[in-house]
Amino acid sequence: MNKSLGLCLFLFSAPILFAQPVPSVRPASGYTTGGDLVHIRSYGLTGRSPACPGASCPNYVKFDDAFGRILVNTPFEIVVMAPPHAPGSVDVTVGIPGVFDPIVLPNTFRYESLQDSERILIPVAASGPGPNAARFETEILMTNANDFDVHVTGAAAIPSLQSPPPTPVVLPHSTATFTDRLRDMPGHQGAFIFIPLSAARDVITKVRVHDTSRDAAAFGVEIPAVPDRDFVTTVRLTGIPTDPRFRSTLRVYAYDARNFGPVTLRVRDAADGTLLATIPVALDRAEPGREDEIPASVQISLDPIIEPLRSHARLRIDIADSDAIRPIWAFVSITNNQTQEITLVTPPPSGPAATPDKIPLGWYSDGGRDSVHVGETESTLYVLCNTATFKTPSLLDSNGDFSTTGTVIAGPGPLPVGTALNFEGRVAEGLLMVKVIPTVDIVNIYYLQYLGAQQPTRTPIQCQ
Repeated sequence: MNKSLGLCLFLFSAPILFAQPVPSVRPASGYTTGGDLVHIRSYGLTGRSPACPGASCPNYVKFDDAFGRILVNTPFEIVVMAPPHAPGSVDVTVGIPGVFDPIVLPNTFRYESLQDSERILIPVAASGPGPNAARFETEILMTNANDFDVHVTGAAAIPSLQSPPPTPVVLPHSTATFTDRLRDMPGHQGAFIFIPLSAARDVITKVRVHDTSRDAAAFGVEIPAVPDRDFVTTVRLTGIPTDPRFRSTLRVYAYDARNFGPVTLRVRDAADGTLLATIPVALDRAEPGREDEIPASVQISLDPIIEPLRSHARLRIDIADSDAIRPIWAFVSITNNQTQEITLVTPPPSGPAATPDKIPLGWYSDGGRDSVHVGETESTLYVLCNTATFKTPSLLDSNGDFSTTGTVIAGPGPLPVGTALNFEGRVAEGLLMVKVIPTVDIVNIYYLQYLGAQQPTRTPIQCQ
């Protein structure tokens, strides 16, 4: 199949023109002092204008009105150092020689005030006995590489009748232990701690679980200390063994202990993605008044779920908030029944973008003249002078994919008004990818950024 990336909706014999897809930007936030490395990914991120072909016309990236320093520039990625800026969300503008208009990504990057705190989830905060005379200890170490004291609050706060209560302090260029010092809660594995955002870049938190009865043979396993940005609405954990020589435990944590719901586990064959089981799981609420210290969470054994699925060598478990809107974090610990050695299956840092159940309603734009408006039942695609409508899918699949049908409703052709079209697409990372399939031989692909309810400033072209 000939797949063209067209600026015009109905290209048959015309030369192929390439639309500039909307880039993704990660991370989506940084410090007001600047210095964060921001990765902008797409394709066609290098170019030269015929009017200015030399090095005097390089790419540029602006955060609001401030230029960032480009460190890496390939056709597929720009790595830029964010400049200093006041707190708040800003537009990111990417200028590429040879592209008529710069690409403007509205409110894409957020500058966080250094007066704020960085919240960190310690997924396993307690120590305790295990099977076969094991005694598991959670070692929590915090290293301060700053030139000033760092005060640690949240579950690390020292209980006291003083007002305000004293808080633990990690001295400059030193390491403090919080082992068995966090205020945990029976039935809840984790705890939240807070450190000043101004210090967060140079504070390293290490969490290690080890069996003290076997310290001579094994050092234990490191567990991630999880910042807020790593909470997502869908966590995918893959490579979980079904071998009966191992036992597996799943732990799930809610981002907001005051606003959470049940989660749904979708158990799949890791090799081909076949859905094997769907299981709802409720999270346990933290004690009222301690929601800032203790996450709503749940710990369950996966062994009863795995038992009937042992014919599948490896499993993948997708965990999602029941409404697909509230962030969570999760991991699986796999323990050897004989040696008690622990292996973890964790999501990648800054995990995959949430996959919504439906296409979010509103406007999408490529930053130029192409746009889509998604309505409850009908959506409209505007490309230059051409307009087509398609039925808004009622649901997306687990990967955010959809397929639907539509019709040409306006435009100079060559397809007449009323011609039927097939549409395929995907929603991910705030982007809408739409494939328009006029015939079996041609596929036109468009990448559009979600703008919300506000119509793009560049309105569709009205052709006579």
